[in-house]
Order: sequence, then C-alpha cells, then structure tokens
Amino acid sequence: PAYFAALTLVALMTAVYEWAKLAGLQAASSLGAAGGALLLGGALLLTTGFSAARGFPEAPVLALCGAASAFWIVVAPLWLFRGWPTRHPAGMTALGVIAVLALWMAMVQLQARSPWLLLAVMMVVWIADTAAYFAGRKFGRRKLAPTISPGKSWEGVYGGLLGVFAYAVLLLLLSPLAAHATLSRPLVAAFALILAIVSVVGD
Repeated sequence: PAYFAALTLVALMTAVYEWAKLAGLQAASSLGAAGGALLLGGALLLTTGFSAARGFPEAPVLALCGAASAFWIVVAPLWLFRGWPTRHPAGMTALGVIAVLALWMAMVQLQARSPWLLLAVMMVVWIADTAAYFAGRKFGRRKLAPTISPGKSWEGVYGGLLGVFAYAVLLLLLSPLAAHATLSRPLVAAFALILAIVSVVGD
C-alpha cells in the first residue's frame, strides 16, 4: 500500500495539471498547482498516521473524501443545472486539487483492503463509460448536455447503467468477494448504479 500510494500520487498529478489547464491557468501555473498537490499528498502520507496495514486513519478520509463526495453529489449537479460560470482559475483549480487528492486517498484505502476491491470499483466507471459510448453511438438521439459535451446522449446514459447493472450481477454471482459482502446483493447492485450515475456527473 505504501508504494502504491506513492506511485499513484505522482501519476495523478497529471490530472491536477490537466484540470488546472482546463480551469484557465497557464502551463507554468498548472505545473505549480500539480507540485503543490504533490506536496499536500506527501504531507498526508507522512503526518496522518498512514500505515501499510490499514491505509489512512478514518478522520482524514472522512474529511477529504466527504468533502469531495458532497461536491460531486450535491454541488456539481446544481452547477450543471444552473449553468454557473467556471472561469475562475484559482477557485476551479483548488476544487480540482481536492477532487484528485480525494480520488487518490479513496484508491489507496480500497487497495489497502484488497486490490481486487479497487479493481471492482474502477470497473464500474470503465464499464459505464464504455457501454455509454457504444449505446450512444448506436441509439443516441437526445443530447445529455449539448453545451458541455455535445457527443453524449441520454440513450448513452441508459446503456451505461444497463452495462453496470449486468456487471454488478455477474460480479455478485461469480466473484469470491461476494462471499464477504456485508451488504445484501440488491443493495450492492444499487450502489454500483449510484456510482455509475455519479461518474456521469464527473465525466
């Protein structure tokens, strides 16, 4: 877990760099934002009580991942619905740093428990995106968000959700992880669909 945390922290700084550029920062400032996020992540690794056996303690996970979850579940949909402006480079970059560091921390926590669990969760997003692409190409008629992403359609969203539901059913039937699930199978399938819906907002 410690090596995984360090490697993914460095790799995800490319995401901070790209987010900062999308927010309107110049290349040099975007590199600075990525460097600052790298230092923040390193500080979290060294000062919060991270251990290879269990990852991060609960408090920083709840704080950082809770803030990011609130953003994606509550703020981002409102943002899209109301059409709030996004051209505030410093503020938008700060949001990106929080979002990416929360993603990193969540990945580290899942990997510390089981690399298979991390893969299973990431597959939800990959399958949702892939199924949505092909369903949208084949059946897409009604645009999802034409001013933001003209290529996406509601039919693609439905296809992505159907793909994730099929994946969740297969996972619950075939995976050894299912034997250790603490939630009922319908709840696990429902949670996978919720993750897929949130992934559409993030996308």
